[in-house]
Amino acid sequence: MANEVKVCSHCREVNPADARECRSCGRYFIQHAGGGDAAAEGLKRPAVICAMLLLVSLFLPWFTVLFFSVSAVQLLGLFRGTARMTLQQGVAWIGVARLFIALIPAGSLAVILFALRGSSAILIGKLTGLLPLGVFLIFFVQGTGVVGMMGAGFVVAILAGIGLFVFSRD
Repeated sequence: MANEVKVCSHCREVNPADARECRSCGRYFIQHAGGGDAAAEGLKRPAVICAMLLLVSLFLPWFTVLFFSVSAVQLLGLFRGTARMTLQQGVAWIGVARLFIALIPAGSLAVILFALRGSSAILIGKLTGLLPLGVFLIFFVQGTGVVGMMGAGFVVAILAGIGLFVFSRD
């Protein structure tokens, strides 16, 4: 069958039979033939890969102080008492950064779970993608010297977050 085509269920664009994604709207064609194919194809989406990288970055060193490396998971423990402190010298902003760090895994897992179901989570992906950059900006504006202390995890988180923001589309 030389003239077999795929019609996008989202925008009704006619695509070649071997197309992996719609050339009009970019929605991926997921094959449901093998049972597990839909989940496997969903996990290959660029946004899902970025969400997985974002999860991994939580355990990589985000900050290095002298010879001590601190991951995002450890940062949550270090900031545990900030909610009870007074609003002096940007403590409230550190609480916001702590909240952003805590929301990163929740948003990343939501993007991955939606992909496993064959759905997309555009808004969750875009918001989660902005969180690492928001944490960076909070620390930068507060003058914590974050640029000099940034570890591998923070760089990976920012880049994966930007990728998640860019690739989160329907």
